[in-house]
Amino acid sequence: MIEILMQATSGDEGALPLVAQYGLLAPLLIALWFAYKREASRADRLEVEVQRLNTINTEKTLPAMFQVAEAMGEFSKVATTLQLQQEIDRRVAEEKRKSGGP
Repeated sequence: MIEILMQATSGDEGALPLVAQYGLLAPLLIALWFAYKREASRADRLEVEVQRLNTINTEKTLPAMFQVAEAMGEFSKVATTLQLQQEIDRRVAEEKRKSGGP
C-alpha cells in the first residue's frame, strides 16, 4: 500500500486510480458497517417484542381458551339434555295421539 501511495505521489498516472478506488471503498465499508449494526439492533428489538407477545399469549390467551373449552363442554351437556327432553316430549305426544288422549 505504501508503494502505491509513493507511486501516486511521484506522478505515475497508473497508480492514482488505484488509490482513488481504495479511498472510495473505505466510506462504503463504513456505511455498510453502520447499516449492519442498525439492522442487528432492529432485529434485537423485534426479538424482544416477539418475546413480549409470546408472554401475553401464554398469560392471557391460553387461559381464556381453556375457559372457552370448558364452556363448550357445558354447552354440549345442556344441548344433549335438551335434545333428549325434546325427544321424550315428542314420543309422549305421539303416544297420546295414538291412544286418543288429549
